[in-house]
Amino acid sequence: MFFFPLFFPNFCRAAETIKHCKRIVVIGTSGSGKTTLANEIAKVLDTQVIDLDDLYWLPEWSPKDQDLFLKDVEKAVQAPSWVIAGNQGKARHLIWPKADCIIWLDFPLSTCLWRVFKRSCFNIWNHTPICNGNYDSLSREFSKDSIVLWVLNTHAERKKKLEACFQNPQPDTLYLRLSSPAEVKEVVDAIHLQLDGL
Repeated sequence: MFFFPLFFPNFCRAAETIKHCKRIVVIGTSGSGKTTLANEIAKVLDTQVIDLDDLYWLPEWSPKDQDLFLKDVEKAVQAPSWVIAGNQGKARHLIWPKADCIIWLDFPLSTCLWRVFKRSCFNIWNHTPICNGNYDSLSREFSKDSIVLWVLNTHAERKKKLEACFQNPQPDTLYLRLSSPAEVKEVVDAIHLQLDGL
């Protein structure tokens, strides 16, 4: 198990390890930037991104049958390398044991709320497909399914559960907990520098 506390000198050490990783998981509350970071890392390491939301959601925001979802996840993680974005605790037992790096974007509630608000406005205005071809809408954002409401209701509990996971790490795995967008940028920049030096 490798765990890097968050202060600047260790970003380079973390990047040195990440560049050799084949299976990376990016977790965090909605609005923390999981998919964005996963895409950035996958691009740098030349591997695929698996977004769990794309596997979980069917058209019209219908959740996939759990058994079918887990089968899809099990099939996806058989690939030799990937970066997975998403939480989906029900599938954690299929994903985490195969991972050699787990990155937690542990951002403040205020940061996540502002980000999901901006993202929702952008997606609604531009009619941007998300989550396996679904669409955000004003009616959805003013309902019980609002992503802003979801973040408000789940941020604290998710943080508590992920803290418990990080306190019981699996062996031979890099655990990295990032607390701000600035720290994410430092790690990504460090990965680029490590690879540029090859």
